[in-house]
Amino acid sequence: MTKRNLLICFDAFGTLFKPKRPVEEQYAAVAHKFGLGLNSDGTTQFDSADVRASFRKAFKDSAREFPNYGRAVGMGATVWWTQVCAPYQRPAGDTSTSIDPFISFHPVQATPQDS
Repeated sequence: MTKRNLLICFDAFGTLFKPKRPVEEQYAAVAHKFGLGLNSDGTTQFDSADVRASFRKAFKDSAREFPNYGRAVGMGATVWWTQVCAPYQRPAGDTSTSIDPFISFHPVQATPQDS
């Protein structure tokens, strides 16, 4: 009889790993830093609360459509998360822009760190 391996994963986010600022604040700040969501007068079109609400909806929609990170359809976690996060990486309404999965998955890491 072949032994089966067992993998146990723990979610350490918010316990062992804590971001300096809430993730939605970082997403909004990075978007604004690169001119996304800014009006011509410099005011913002969205804030961190908007990002949080949109992300929750996108996460729920993706989890419902492709449960278990899309495993049943061979999607995989990286593609699944890209689908969830990609709308935040392009101007509103622009669906033609190709999104790099690394930037979509790690947008804050791809920008200069705040001091």
